[in-house]
Amino acid sequence: MEQQIKIAPKDMPKYIITSLIEADVTKDHIQDFLTRVKPHGFLSVAVDLPFVDMTVDFLKDVETHVTTVSSYPLGGMTTETKLNQVAFAREHGVFDIDVSMNYFAIKSGKFADVEDEVRRIMGEAQAVKVVLIPQVGILTNNEKAKTVEALLKGGCTNIKTGSGFGWTTEVEDVVFLKRKFGDDLHIEVAGGVRTYDDAMAMMNAGAEILHSSTAFKICGINEKLAYQKQG
Repeated sequence: MEQQIKIAPKDMPKYIITSLIEADVTKDHIQDFLTRVKPHGFLSVAVDLPFVDMTVDFLKDVETHVTTVSSYPLGGMTTETKLNQVAFAREHGVFDIDVSMNYFAIKSGKFADVEDEVRRIMGEAQAVKVVLIPQVGILTNNEKAKTVEALLKGGCTNIKTGSGFGWTTEVEDVVFLKRKFGDDLHIEVAGGVRTYDDAMAMMNAGAEILHSSTAFKICGINEKLAYQKQG
């Protein structure tokens, strides 16, 4: 049975991780982004690895966390490369890291390999929170279930449903996973959370955290970023 909750827009920032991760982002764009985000009490701010240090420093006097990514957004990196990126994140003071999973192994049915990689990532992360990305938009329900079973066996209980680059998470994806795994799985949703109504639908389906590049809109905050997405 789906939850029925209602959160006022002004209270939404504490459930949202907002981000500025694009190929054409500059240091000035990140600086403007951080300046505008900082006063609003978002749960976390996600930036790509090259911008971790400036973000950690800029947010050091507020409670907003710093999130970064590994093998993002397509997952096309070796386990060793992912481990190096996780180690970098740990050593540079991030709170959590979103790691794209091995989709080649998942789509090939090699779930033992998936479990092994998850276990190695968790060992490298140590105190850093790991959030694994199964990319639900490209998986069948059977693949979603087996992927989550593998990551739970590997020691991770947190997923981010997608990278937000080209794939949309459906409310039904969240409902399916929550009904199957219950409180054993903590679900963060990305990909398709663009409005307040989207946010409420996902949280009522069982999501605990939302990732969105349109966080200001969701929360009714009148801010405009200097960065404008191309295309």
